[in-house]
Amino acid sequence: MYDGYPGLNCGVVLLHLAAVRHYGLYHDHLQETATRKLTSKYVFKDHMGDQDFSTLLGYEFSNPMYRLDCVRNRQLCTW
Repeated sequence: MYDGYPGLNCGVVLLHLAAVRHYGLYHDHLQETATRKLTSKYVFKDHMGDQDFSTLLGYEFSNPMYRLDCVRNRQLCTW
């Protein structure tokens, strides 16, 4: 897996829905072809949940997401 960016914890998430709709990032990447491309690129081999999807998008696109520091956004799972 990509080594320079930790996974996202979607237990703490705030979305600017107007921006999400405007940029179409989520909609475009929810299409099967785009999702398969992301999972293949980052060698993702599990069931895709919201946290996984957001993490893969974060690997690919850093601008639409504001990351909290690990004090507030901590993922304890190592797998």
